[in-house]
Amino acid sequence: MARLPFVAGTFDAVTCSHAFYELKGDTLDRVFQEILRVLKPNGTFLMMEHDVPTNPLVRALFYLRLAFIGAGRAVAFLRQEREILDRYFRSVEKVLAPAGRSKLLICRK
Repeated sequence: MARLPFVAGTFDAVTCSHAFYELKGDTLDRVFQEILRVLKPNGTFLMMEHDVPTNPLVRALFYLRLAFIGAGRAVAFLRQEREILDRYFRSVEKVLAPAGRSKLLICRK
């Protein structure tokens, strides 16, 4: 994801599903830079991710799972995702899935 094999300005939209938990170190910044590079002007980035559960017990288990898999950076991203996405995109919209377990982040270049 940090080195996409496409010419700049190739795509109207880029999608990613449930992968940002796996990004380590400064890879997150490189991935967003690559997404912006391959998007056309006014392009859209669609990111599907787990949403933080509202039920306290399920939320605790959710964070325990992330800690267990060594995804401390993912927790930081979850807590600051809006601020992080706002740094890269001109608009960000969050849409919850009907079941409430995932969310779609619609990010416009």
